[in-house]
Amino acid sequence: ILSFPFDFHSRSDDGLYGNENNEVHTVILPVFSPRVGIQSEIMVSPSLDLVIKGEYVLSSINLDNKWTYSDNDDESSSLSAYWDPLLGEPEIKYSGIVITFGIRSVFFQ
Repeated sequence: ILSFPFDFHSRSDDGLYGNENNEVHTVILPVFSPRVGIQSEIMVSPSLDLVIKGEYVLSSINLDNKWTYSDNDDESSSLSAYWDPLLGEPEIKYSGIVITFGIRSVFFQ
């Protein structure tokens, strides 16, 4: 299989360290990580499958390159997150092999 997932990571920033209002914001970082792998599906019953997937992450691309949040006054604009200067901005980089186990069920026929 060849997959092109988009992941949206969310967390709170360190707002107490940089902004004037000492507000903590919920920030988002979109990540694109194309993968190649194999998938097997085992039929347990006519309406239930077990899915096993192994993938290798080809690369990890931060789409926005920074953690952002929406401005309360203007929803169309986004602002940069505030981080503790000693710890810096958190980084998300995928690499290596990802193994996934899942269940697929059909509720209607």
